[in-house]
Amino acid sequence: MKLEQVNNISPDLFVAQKSSEIGKQLFKRYVNNVILELFDYCNRQCNYCPVALVDRMSDINRTSPKHFRQIIEDLEEIDFDNHICLNLFNEPMADPFLFTAIEQLKEAVPKASIWFNSNGDYANAEVLDRLADAGLKRLVVTLHVGKTKAYDDLQQLSRFTQFAARAGVVLSFERYKPGHAIVAARRHRGIVIRVKSANYAVMGENRAGLMKDIPVEAFRHAPCNRPFQDFTISWNGNVYPCCMFFSDLAEHDPYLVGNIGEVDSIYQLYASSLMASFRADLFGYGPKRNPCDTCTEWDRHGGDADERVRAEAALRLGIC
Repeated sequence: MKLEQVNNISPDLFVAQKSSEIGKQLFKRYVNNVILELFDYCNRQCNYCPVALVDRMSDINRTSPKHFRQIIEDLEEIDFDNHICLNLFNEPMADPFLFTAIEQLKEAVPKASIWFNSNGDYANAEVLDRLADAGLKRLVVTLHVGKTKAYDDLQQLSRFTQFAARAGVVLSFERYKPGHAIVAARRHRGIVIRVKSANYAVMGENRAGLMKDIPVEAFRHAPCNRPFQDFTISWNGNVYPCCMFFSDLAEHDPYLVGNIGEVDSIYQLYASSLMASFRADLFGYGPKRNPCDTCTEWDRHGGDADERVRAEAALRLGIC
């Protein structure tokens, strides 16, 4: 969240809103990334991901056409002009519906920037061209290690070479932190491609407490912007406060905001009491409630605004 947004934050974000018009205005003003999981299938089971705890390989369960139409219509109604991410805990390139979804979204909300994360296993030169033709703007590829393998820099560097050859692109390396991460990038026909490798044994998230082997060195005190600027929809239409929640396991049922099929618009869910509660807890600095207290994303998504500004705003709004 930008500093000017923090300093002029609307108090309506911290209490449930019955007015659909207020919910619409808040969504339009603050949401800059709609996360939409088109289906549940993933071809990998990484031991630092909740997909390893369930079966998402046997079949492909796609989002309901009715839900998809509702999401498109609601975004079109406000002329949504920010980002739309087409993945969550799945591999988006595993199903051709991806191309149709991009085309339909691009037609309905042409100002939006459509992107997704991928493991890159299905990427090649032909697929990249199809994505460019459909209207994709950004592709983030994470080259995961094998399920039973440990992270190794040299092995992962060879994966970059393999991906580049398969995709027909020349990568430029931007970052190398031994034992932690490697990042490269390239632009292809209007698509910004970022390819990365990360040692999730030391950099992973525990996914709201699901991944017991991910280390948590300290409880979180930093703020988080996700419940403000992200709107996260699982393949089955369930909406959660952020992308750390996994719809396939009952442990996260208490954090279910609602389902697309049970409301008149997505704005109602964004303006709901549960979302307001998460925003109130995560707006300022200080101890966080479970399950956010063990989230270690602070270095990437929290604490990006001046502490004093957030503290003064929280006092002004009476939420601390």
